[in-house]
Amino acid sequence: MSVFRKKRKYNRAKNRAELIYILFGASILISMIITIYVMNHTSRVQDSFDDILKAETVEPEDRTVADGKDAGQVEGEEKNASVTAADRDVLTADGSSGTETDADAPGEIGIFKPAANSTYAAPYHADGKLEGTNGKTVYLTFDDGPSSCTSRILDILAERNVKATFFVVNTNEFFYDDMKRIVDEGHTIAMHSYTHDYGKVYADLNSFERDVNKIHDLIYDVTGVDTKYYRFPGGSSNQVSKVPMSECIDYLDDMGYVYFDWNAMNDDAEVSYLSAEELNSRALGYIRSNPGDSVLLLHDLETHQGTVDALPGLLDTLIAEGYSIAAIDDDTPIIHHFDAE
Repeated sequence: MSVFRKKRKYNRAKNRAELIYILFGASILISMIITIYVMNHTSRVQDSFDDILKAETVEPEDRTVADGKDAGQVEGEEKNASVTAADRDVLTADGSSGTETDADAPGEIGIFKPAANSTYAAPYHADGKLEGTNGKTVYLTFDDGPSSCTSRILDILAERNVKATFFVVNTNEFFYDDMKRIVDEGHTIAMHSYTHDYGKVYADLNSFERDVNKIHDLIYDVTGVDTKYYRFPGGSSNQVSKVPMSECIDYLDDMGYVYFDWNAMNDDAEVSYLSAEELNSRALGYIRSNPGDSVLLLHDLETHQGTVDALPGLLDTLIAEGYSIAAIDDDTPIIHHFDAE
């Protein structure tokens, strides 16, 4: 009996060992299959992502001016504007025509490269407009600030004696000094919204009215300016408002407020990875295509450093090409994407 028991124990141990070997081998095989699948899937995803990037970075032959996503929000109506290689044709500092390429200006930000001795001490009219020579005016507008970028933007504008318009929101008390500086340096401060939360701003008419009143009062309390200029979050043609935009517009009219959309943009809220040169190329394409004045949409956000980096080159090009540059005032042509009936 003892021999039989020993043999049975031996067989059980042997069977367990064989089972362990089988399970171990199976786990290795399964791991190899999973690894191969994941590697193949990752490769396909990467190839697809690369294809998307290549497709998005190809500049189409015909571009359109869209509302743009205001700080990553909705698209609105579109206006045709062609952006071609001719957008990179600029004037050199001495007035002669030329085309600047990456090889011509390595490391330069923007499109126009001013002469080393150039100056921006042009006189202002009483309304603060920097006068150009081609009969067209560009109204620079910055949405969503103040932010950590505001002081840099103001420095760049001051260096060139340029005035702009800042459609502000309630960001943080830390930036209230920047709101004061906007006013102190002669720029136009205007309302964009208090929360910039679409669900809150456009929940119903009462919510919209409260939001407008809160941002108006905040601007007045911080700066002493009783501003009347307003820009809808997402533009007046946004598709997210639960309240008819005509009712919002009627309320602004009743309050004596004037709202501004835009007819030019640099697409900084559309595509986050655009270079300074590409941002300026798109902005200038829209501006040059407009038969009259342009209200240019830009963003004053910490996440939009590219817009700030591109700003000197944009301003230098506009100045060189003879555009007037001004802040929004009562004489600014009204640009609306949507008008209440």
